[in-house]
Amino acid sequence: MPSRQLKSNPSTVIRAAEADAMALVQSGSISTAAATRIAGLPLPHFLELLSSLRIPLSSSDPADTGSDLEAARRWLGLNATAIST
Repeated sequence: MPSRQLKSNPSTVIRAAEADAMALVQSGSISTAAATRIAGLPLPHFLELLSSLRIPLSSSDPADTGSDLEAARRWLGLNATAIST
């Protein structure tokens, strides 16, 4: 995409970041928490977006799952050790 279009329409860049983040989650390349940061969206909004597109949140890597759970706990304002996994 030419840089002139990006400069005149910054929402295009935002949508592209969201699409890239969703594709990376769907492929299993990154965790949901990492994708949320790439997309620049609050975790609940990103989760709703994934859900509306029927993109599963399952991860076969326990480290990724732990990272996602930690991000959710931070968003909820919970102490990571307060809830056992």
